[in-house]
Formats: sequence, structure tokens, C-alpha cells
Amino acid sequence: MKYTTKTLSAFTLVELIVSIMIFGIMMISVMSIFLFSSQMSARVEINRVMQENIKNVVEDIAENVRRNGITWVRSFAMTCQSPDLLWWVISADGLCVWTSEYTIGYFDEIMNLWTRVGSVSTDCSDVNSACHIIKKDISWDYYPLSNSFIHFENIHFIITNTKIPRLSIILTARPSYTKWLAPDIVKNNIMHIQTTLSERLIETN
Repeated sequence: MKYTTKTLSAFTLVELIVSIMIFGIMMISVMSIFLFSSQMSARVEINRVMQENIKNVVEDIAENVRRNGITWVRSFAMTCQSPDLLWWVISADGLCVWTSEYTIGYFDEIMNLWTRVGSVSTDCSDVNSACHIIKKDISWDYYPLSNSFIHFENIHFIITNTKIPRLSIILTARPSYTKWLAPDIVKNNIMHIQTTLSERLIETN
């Protein structure tokens, strides 16, 4: 009786370990590229949303100023007063245009309404705070002009008393802290915006 032997080929333990290591390195590289691309995409998208939001806020103020003129200014501790009566104030934290008022505020969950901040350094400095540009219209109720994706850390309205009053708006904003946004994107995407507009279009001829 004749016996036949079969030779079986297989991977050695060393070959398996090397293969697993190579596969792991490739997976880590792919995941790193994917995460980097995702963060870049999120950064571009949040910057687009912030810029569009700020543009909408400034356009609302500009249209109102050109239509009704600059009526009053206000600091946080004061009510709206005429710029002529506050000639010593270089910048104000609130702008009043006819029946409208612009400032920084937040949603008071206890009172269930939007209210202006008492102090930016106190009410808007916490990482979990959500301060918005709010507007009070003829209804006398505040409502937000900015959305939940953007947090405003500060705002200044500077009025230049010239023949045609000019208004400079200085804003400091960053993305709001959300569950899907990485903390480094929030910290590294602070925007400082300054724009100037006048009560009416300046004649060039």
C-alpha cells in the first residue's frame, strides 16, 4: 500500500504580523486624510455661513440707516440717547434707528424672551454662551438677526459727526460650540469685521 503526502503552503506568523501592520498603516493614513478633509470642509462651510450671516446683519443695518438715518446710540448701562448728547462717547454698544434698536443679546430661557446683555465680558465670554445680534422693532420685542451657528463676542458702533454722518461697525465673532464642530475649528476661526456706511450714498461728482 502506497501512501502519498501532500505539501500544504500557508503564511507564517511573521508574514501575518507584517501584513496586518501594513494594512493598519494604510487604514490609519486613509482615516487621517478623511478626517483632515472633513475638518477642512467643515471649516470652509462654517466660514461661509458666518460671512453670509454677518453680511445679512450689516445689510439690515445699512438699509435701515439709509432709509431713516442714525437716530440714537446707547451704551449697555444707558438708554438710547441722541449722539449730540453723547458727544464724548467714542463708541457705543447699541444703535437706534428710528423705531429699531441693534445690540448684542441672548435668549433668556427663564423669561422666555430675547434680551440685551448687561455686559459682554460677563454674558458672552463663556464658551457655552450664545450671543446674537438682536433687533428691537416697532413691536418693542427683540428678535435675533444672527443664527445659531455664529456667536458674537463684541460689537461697537462708532459715529463720525461729519456733513454726512458715517457709521462704523466693528464686530468680533466666532463659530458657536456645537456637538459636530471640533473645538480647534471654533478657537481658530475668530473673525474681526469692520465696515463703514453712511446715512445716504455719497455723491462722487
